[in-house]
Amino acid sequence: MDSTTMTKPTADFRALRADIYDFNSAYAACLDDGDIMTWPDFFTEDAVYKLIPRENYEQGLPLATIFAEGRGGLIDRTVAIKKTTVFRPRYLRHFISNIRVLGVQEGVVRAEANYMVVETIPSDVTRILSVGRYLDEFVYEGKQLKLKQRLAIYDSEIVPATIVYPV
Repeated sequence: MDSTTMTKPTADFRALRADIYDFNSAYAACLDDGDIMTWPDFFTEDAVYKLIPRENYEQGLPLATIFAEGRGGLIDRTVAIKKTTVFRPRYLRHFISNIRVLGVQEGVVRAEANYMVVETIPSDVTRILSVGRYLDEFVYEGKQLKLKQRLAIYDSEIVPATIVYPV
C-alpha cells in the first residue's frame, strides 16, 4: 500500500495503530525524560536505527547522521551519550503524529509517523531540533511491541551539531 492508496481501516489495523501510538508515547517519554540508558529496550536484538537526511534516503545513499545496528550498537550509542558527551543541559520534547499502519507481512508491521523534536536550553529560546518521519518495522516479542527498524528521515539538509540524541 502506498501513500496514495485509500483503504478502510480494519479493526486489526486500528488495534495495531493504538499499540504503535502507545509505543511511540513511551519512546518519546524515555528520550524526553533523559532516560537514554533504557532506549535500547525499545528495539529487538538485531534492530537497525538510522537518523538519515531525506535527500540521502530518497537517493538510496546509506550515509546517516546516526547509525546503530544490533543491540550492541544501540548500547554503544547510549553509553557514548551518557558517559562521554559533554554539552550544556537541555530539554527535549518529541511530538509524534499521523501514525499509519502500512502493512503486515510475516509478523512484521510496517508503519509510518511524522515526528518533531524541540529543544530547550534553559538560558535560550526553544527551537525546532528536527522534523521528519519515521519509517518503522515493528514485531511483537510476546505481547510487547519492539522496533526491528526505525528510519528517522529528517527533512532539513542541515542538522544542528547538538543532535547527539536519537530522535
